[in-house]
Amino acid sequence: MDKKIQVLFSGSMADANVKGWKTETRRARGLDEINEQPDAWQLVANTGQYRIFDVIGQNVSRSIKCPYGEPGDILCQRESLVLKEGSWRYAADGSGFVPGIMPYTWPAYQQDHAREIVPAIHMPAWACRFSSTIKEITIERVQDITADGAFAEGIRCEVLPDDDTDTARAKYVPAYRDLWIKLNGADSWERNIWVWVVKY
Repeated sequence: MDKKIQVLFSGSMADANVKGWKTETRRARGLDEINEQPDAWQLVANTGQYRIFDVIGQNVSRSIKCPYGEPGDILCQRESLVLKEGSWRYAADGSGFVPGIMPYTWPAYQQDHAREIVPAIHMPAWACRFSSTIKEITIERVQDITADGAFAEGIRCEVLPDDDTDTARAKYVPAYRDLWIKLNGADSWERNIWVWVVKY
């Protein structure tokens, strides 16, 4: 049976998923040891549920299981919720729960948690409004992202009337870099860490 993989998304990226703009996500979970010294490792096997890394110039290997499942599993979005005008809504765009799929009220949570914001990590499974079948999972360095990859990550840039195709495409990777740094810090980008690339 296909597994449901719960994945947290920030507001803008949750919105991009719902709009159909985003079909990839890059994550570093499970790669902590490798990313302590990302330049010291080389990837020697990038298929299957396990990935194999070797330390360059040494007889040291690591086998790492992907924490995001495998192709065929279902990626389920977890996102922040907010309480507005007495009802719970998605923080990304302010839309309410879908009638017939999600409860109109959430009395148990409202009673136990005296707050108006629910972080994505605490979003209940029934509130998931976006899911998609995982198509492929690979590993690469975060700076290896291409313009096509940044576009698939949900990045949208302003294209000026006099921009040619190359000029327009050149904007996507810097825009993704800025988003990555905002979410993960400059250090991880500058060190060019290893990331899972989950395509769905």
